[in-house]
Amino acid sequence: MVDHQKHHRVKRTLHLSLIISAGASMLVAVILAVALMLAFRWIEDNRDRNQQDATSNVNTILDTQEVFALPDGTSNVPDNLDPATILNVVAKNQPAVVRVVTVYCADLALRYEAYSYDIDDACNGGVGSGSFISSDGYIATNGHVVTISNTQALAGSLDSVEAVDRFIDFAVIAQLLSPRDGAAIVSGVRLGEESAYSALEQLLGELPAGTVSASGQSTTYGIQLGNDPMRVTTKDGRLAVEYSETVIDATLVDIDFDSETAERGLTSGEFTSSDVALLKAEGAFPYVTLGDIDDVAVGEQLTAVGFPALVDEGLDTDQWQTVPSITQGRIQDIVSDANTNGRDIVVSDVQIAQGSSGGPAFNDAGVQIGLNTYGEFACRSECFGDAYIRDAGDVLALVQRNNITLKQDGITPLWEQALA
Repeated sequence: MVDHQKHHRVKRTLHLSLIISAGASMLVAVILAVALMLAFRWIEDNRDRNQQDATSNVNTILDTQEVFALPDGTSNVPDNLDPATILNVVAKNQPAVVRVVTVYCADLALRYEAYSYDIDDACNGGVGSGSFISSDGYIATNGHVVTISNTQALAGSLDSVEAVDRFIDFAVIAQLLSPRDGAAIVSGVRLGEESAYSALEQLLGELPAGTVSASGQSTTYGIQLGNDPMRVTTKDGRLAVEYSETVIDATLVDIDFDSETAERGLTSGEFTSSDVALLKAEGAFPYVTLGDIDDVAVGEQLTAVGFPALVDEGLDTDQWQTVPSITQGRIQDIVSDANTNGRDIVVSDVQIAQGSSGGPAFNDAGVQIGLNTYGEFACRSECFGDAYIRDAGDVLALVQRNNITLKQDGITPLWEQALA
């Protein structure tokens, strides 16, 4: 039986964003109401019979209710989610899933042989996903979500035709680019041609080592707790996160990620590090139960929760809300990321997109076994692809290395009691 006072206390305490599947967004409230009626009607009956009746009612609701459509551009939730996971996986864990933003700024100096070019207040920002793994604010995410390189900051500074023109002038004078190719890039950027932006991106990726150095660096992190979208503004000439009651700051605790070799690892299959990080926010939060790859096997189902940026445009969103996306699939393989001292990676057909990185992957017991990290896309960026999932055990290794005790108290036990 659901205790009335406890039920209402939970409703007052939990300021949680909860959107489940298409057709299931309003399901939890319906299920709780049905549970109350069942409890009062059949409280004296056999417990097994109550369980069978409850399951039957849930299935009936799923089979007969009208499809609830989320507003466009707020979430990606297919309508074919496994009904058995709605409560034990999705409803249980979604309140602990967050969006993570990283903003990096620096004064850049470009030097190549006798040529130089300086850029003040070059900034770039990126969005990913993460999950609270402890009630006192520790957050698991990907290493590449919390890392922005000087080259990426340089790319962020090229936000106008004039800025691109100045950079191309440097590249041409330093003989890093031919005058003809430089003129084609500037002309194409002026016309908004995708091929010109691709060529500019290629040029940035091919800059000789040591060309870009930085001073006056600053890195800030933002954690989106609810539906209110993450936004970035300009302060004192630099990008800055707009903090609020539902967008809070965090600090980087530790990281297992080598940005210099990560890109090569994606093509060579020989990674020199994992791709995980720990952040810390101040406060009391809902949290997930953290496991590892030993908790799953090939063929089992996984549920991914996160904030793919292509759904709501990420930091450029004009939506009034943004909601975690939920996708499901199965484990295709479990492989090592290197021949020597390799770490495990789950190969799956769970669909993720850019922005999903760092978000949790759950088994059917509702335990986070990994972090959605890489995607195999059939397009440049604007689509979903199969997920490659980093072992949550790599996060536990960071926890152990920093002598952290994960606290398992607060509102999550109350939330689980309400669902039960």
